[in-house]
Order: sequence, then structure tokens, then C-alpha cells
Amino acid sequence: MYTGNLINDLINTVERTQDRAAERTRKEKLAYWYLLAECEMAMLESNLVGVA
Repeated sequence: MYTGNLINDLINTVERTQDRAAERTRKEKLAYWYLLAECEMAMLESNLVGVA
């Protein structure tokens, strides 16, 4: 039976999907920056080996 909520249900579904995609994107970007920072720290530390 048609309740008249089809458009609202579709809009809510799209909004939830967009929110989940945005959250996943944020997590992927954060993971990338952590990995990049670790690599840079490793490079800096290797440059300092034998300095002292």
C-alpha cells in the first residue's frame, strides 16, 4: 500500500549513504596521513643515525 513516504524514504536513504561514504573517506585520508607521517619520521631518523 502506498503511504506517500516513498520520496522521503529515498531521500533518507541517499543521505545515510552519503554520510557513510564521507565517513569512510575521512578514515581513508586519516590513515594515509598517518602512514605518510610514519614514513617521514623513519626517513628523518635514518638521516640522524651516526650523528652523535
